[in-house]
Amino acid sequence: MSLTDLMRAAKKGDLEDVKRNLHEVGKQGGYGETALMWAAINGHANFIPLLKEEIGMQDKGGSTALMWAARHGKTDCVRLLLSEAGRQTTEKWYGFPPGMTALMMAARRNYPEVVELLLPYEQGLKDSKGHTAQWHANNSSWRGDFTQVRELLENEGTERLPPPDPELLILQYRVSELTTENESLKKDLSSFKNTYNETERKLSHMEKDLEELKAVNTSLRAGIDERDGHIRILEEALRESEQLQRRLANTEEDRRLARNEASEARARAEQLQRENAERQNVLDATKRELENSRRQLRETGEERSRVATQLSQSEERCRGLIDEVTGLQKQVEEGKNEQKKNAAIIDSLKAQLSKTNEEKNSLHKQFEDRERQDRAQIDQLTAEVSSLKQQLDNAINESKRHAKMCEDLQKASDQNRALINALTTEKGTLQEQHSKTTEDLKRALADQKAQNLTLEKENAQLRTESHDMKDLQRRLEEVEEEKRILLQNLAAVGGRLTNHPQGLGTPTG
Repeated sequence: MSLTDLMRAAKKGDLEDVKRNLHEVGKQGGYGETALMWAAINGHANFIPLLKEEIGMQDKGGSTALMWAARHGKTDCVRLLLSEAGRQTTEKWYGFPPGMTALMMAARRNYPEVVELLLPYEQGLKDSKGHTAQWHANNSSWRGDFTQVRELLENEGTERLPPPDPELLILQYRVSELTTENESLKKDLSSFKNTYNETERKLSHMEKDLEELKAVNTSLRAGIDERDGHIRILEEALRESEQLQRRLANTEEDRRLARNEASEARARAEQLQRENAERQNVLDATKRELENSRRQLRETGEERSRVATQLSQSEERCRGLIDEVTGLQKQVEEGKNEQKKNAAIIDSLKAQLSKTNEEKNSLHKQFEDRERQDRAQIDQLTAEVSSLKQQLDNAINESKRHAKMCEDLQKASDQNRALINALTTEKGTLQEQHSKTTEDLKRALADQKAQNLTLEKENAQLRTESHDMKDLQRRLEEVEEEKRILLQNLAAVGGRLTNHPQGLGTPTG
């Protein structure tokens, strides 16, 4: 049989394709390989919980998924497949005899982390030629420094722990995944806080800019009021100039005063022109600052959109975590039921041990006269009782370890739920602050637009008044020219009167 779609997806590491083809779980290829074995070979540990129904299956050579993970050094996969520990191959493996274990394969290929994981469960096992994992480490032709592996196997014993429950291994893996996810969420939340604080700083800076613009606007208004005062002064000077023109024919002193006042009026007009140019520069600078403020507002809006997107992603992660925690709680309940079963088995062993002790005492009383002949048998029974006690103690310790592990899982589940609740609360607070900030920005933008319209109207009025001032200056120049011509005419008339022969004295008869 060729590879199935599930096997190809597990080999490539395509998680979505694996989920789509889970109906093919349990099928084997031409050599008896499974999708779980392909995932183990390529180190896809996250596929193992999905393919847990294939745990324990062997190919035609007797190899398990654990052996394939061990011979390729995939530590994470080995940790999840320890329930297959203790099994041995049934056929030759690359020239080695049947009976190879996952520990022997890891030792042969120099994977110290894998050896350390497998040693408590497979130490002391031998292949069909009587070789242990230590022998394979010492006689390997594989390249590299075998110091760590040989030190681990230096005191290889013969007492082995029973393989752990596969459900418990998968539960531990999921708890580890949840812890990692929680750390990632904490980092994301810290990033959101930094982004929010940066947004607040930008808004504070923009508020300061708005205050500065208001101050500039106030200054401009004060300048406009001052300009209006100058215009009124100029109008008065113009009226005085007209009066001077009317009085110009009366006296030379009045003409001199008129010239001085006209000069002062011209100087005032020039001063007003310079002040108008300065105010125009200030208005241009204000416009540039307004453009910068608009650009900052656009950037703040984009930043707000990104924060909203990240908050939505966090909410989805929180929902996934809640579902995962619910599943963990169910698995913890199953673990408690398993603990109760183990307690019942322990009680049964205790009863058997008590019964054995009673039988030993009965035999001791009944066969006291045959003590010398039966001492060897009594010693043998005592050894068996000691072995049973040791097994009972081991079972009790294992049960205690399972109980402690269940308690730790329950505590971790409670902590995760508390963290999720805190994240949900903080998300609501962030959303409220985000809405408030948006409203404040909208109001500030509306005020700024109104101020911009006012400034544009004032600018148009300034331009109109500047044209009026130019016309007034042109009129002053025309008055000066008329005054000059008038003075010339007066001088000419005075000269003619002086040179006329009858201009002086009385006529003769």
